[in-house]
This record gives sequence, structure tokens and C-alpha cells, in this order.
Amino acid sequence: MGEPMLTRLQRALAAYRRPMGQPRPRQASVACILRGQDDLEMLFIVRAARDGDRWSGQVAFPGGKREGSDDSLQITAERETLEEIGLDLRDGFTCLGRSADRTANKKLSVACFVYHQTALATPALKLSEDEVGDVAWVKVKDLVDPKRFTDVRWAGEGVSSKVFAPLRMLGVTAMHFHAVDLGCGAAGRPFILWGLTLRMVGDLLAIAGVGHPHLLAAPIYRFAGPMGWANNAVMRATHVVASALLRRPLSWDTGMKLHILVMGAVFAGGLTCTVRSVRAKM
Repeated sequence: MGEPMLTRLQRALAAYRRPMGQPRPRQASVACILRGQDDLEMLFIVRAARDGDRWSGQVAFPGGKREGSDDSLQITAERETLEEIGLDLRDGFTCLGRSADRTANKKLSVACFVYHQTALATPALKLSEDEVGDVAWVKVKDLVDPKRFTDVRWAGEGVSSKVFAPLRMLGVTAMHFHAVDLGCGAAGRPFILWGLTLRMVGDLLAIAGVGHPHLLAAPIYRFAGPMGWANNAVMRATHVVASALLRRPLSWDTGMKLHILVMGAVFAGGLTCTVRSVRAKM
């Protein structure tokens, strides 16, 4: 038999050394909570629908922004977990370590602390209605099951819609993001894992040596539209070059802005060549 997943995770996190990224003005922290031994499960929440919240209604780990009273980011993760789902990670859980940090945007970095349940039974969860809409325990093996792989279509809806306006000018009508269908939660809501939390899950599983390209492939989205093929080609090349130069994956915001700049330069260069060609023939 192979090595148990929990043992593999414990050893990998103990040896893991996080790369030092660019400091961000604001910090946040989440808790990746596991239970079980041979058949590990991971806890996810669905964030409550709230106007102005860019993560409204999305599948996530419990967590939030660091407050001035938090002595550390680990305390932030534990405080937010207690507030959001009523789970005290200081009692009946042990912290296995800290996974890779992720940047939500140029101003916010998110730390991820991994916990494992040591209590015989999982305490009853008490969801904060203002922050959490549903909760689900998902088998870790389901996260890398290709039968569950899907995508999420985004056409500029929500608080990040201003990002999409320049893309429309580049011939993009929608974006498709890698996702995993986790079924339904305790309240019957569909759990579609994508975005920042999907990348965090991919980071953790990659550290343990059981990752999958669907969770970590850079970039984890593709463009659709009349000029989707051109945008996809330029986007892939941009990510490869920029990530190699920076020695870290690009954040969503940085990747989009860089892509728009590069595509703008490509279109401008093409227009200039066309104008010169026309003038030469006159």
C-alpha cells in the first residue's frame, strides 16, 4: 500500500519552504481544514451573497483579512474560522503548517494554514449567516478526479467588471476558468471550486506530490470570442516569460494587466505595419 495522504502532507509541509514574494499592503489568511486518516476530507464554505464583495457566493476556505489585534496571520485564520463557522481550531485540531501564499491582487496577499482534526468527532458547526451560505466536507481524492473537472464562464459580471472592458476591445466576449464540481453542500447549494481557492488547493496538493495540471496549469483560464485564439496564444507566451522572470506565478490582476498591455502593443504594431504598407503602395 502507498503512503497515507495525511503522512505525506505532514512530511511535505514540515519540509516546505515558502518562496518570498513581493510584500502587499494588506494581508489575509485562510484555514484549510482536514479530517480523517486514509480517506482525507477537506472543509469548504460558500460565501454569503453580498453586494460589493468580489468573492460573494464563491466556494472558499474560512478566513479573512488580518486585523490590528491579530498578532500573527495564523491567529487571523483561527479567529475568522471561529467567527464564520463556529469552529475553534485551538481545540481538537493541530496545525500541520503553512502552504504557499497567494496574491489576490496587487494590494492583498493571502496566507493558507493547514489544520487536521485530532478530536474523535467533528464539533457542530455554527454558520454566520452574514458571511457563510453553506458548508461541505469534500474527499481530497475528488479534487483530482477528472470526472469532476469543469469550467466557469465569466463575461464581466460583478465588481471586477472594469477588468473586462479592455478585453472586449481586444475581441474577447468571455473567459473560461478551470473549476472542479464538488457536488452540493449541507444546505443543497452547488459547490463549484475555482479561482483563488482552486489555486490554493492546487498548491497544497502539489506540495504533497499529488497535484494535477487542471488545478495549477498557468494560466488557469482561456479566452473566448472572435479574437479568442490570438488572445490565448499571447496570454500563454506572456505567462511563461513573465513567470520565469519573476520566479513565481502571476496573480490574476497582474496577469490580466500584462496581457492587455502586450495585446495592445501587438495590435498597435500590426496597425502601424498596415498603415506603412498602404502608404508605400500609394
